[in-house]
Amino acid sequence: MFLFLFELLGGIRGAIVATAAAALAWGALTLHHTLFVHPGIHRAGVAEGKAAERLAWEIQMSILRAAYEAELKKAQAEIDLAALQHLEQRDRDVSRIQALEAVIAQESTDEKDNACPDRPAIPGGVSTQLDAIGR
Repeated sequence: MFLFLFELLGGIRGAIVATAAAALAWGALTLHHTLFVHPGIHRAGVAEGKAAERLAWEIQMSILRAAYEAELKKAQAEIDLAALQHLEQRDRDVSRIQALEAVIAQESTDEKDNACPDRPAIPGGVSTQLDAIGR
């Protein structure tokens, strides 16, 4: 058959056409055989490929999940530290404010006892306590 095609089409061009026709025929027969004659083999290969891809995907997802959880723990630790620092600062401010209120109360009782027009606008004790608080 190939010899007939070779003579029919002539020379090298005929050989190329005959080879291409044979390759197409072989591909079509292989595809037909895979899909219709033995479809179980094809389905098994597809199922095996799906399983392999699923396993690879699950591995990648577990790696990404572990990295995300580590990042999340780090961020939560930073948030916890900031909250603790805020609470400590608030506790220090409470004690300073109480000390300031005590000084203000003392100054107001002193002011009632000794009315003196030469005193500064902010008494010394109040000024010192305000400086300690930073206000």
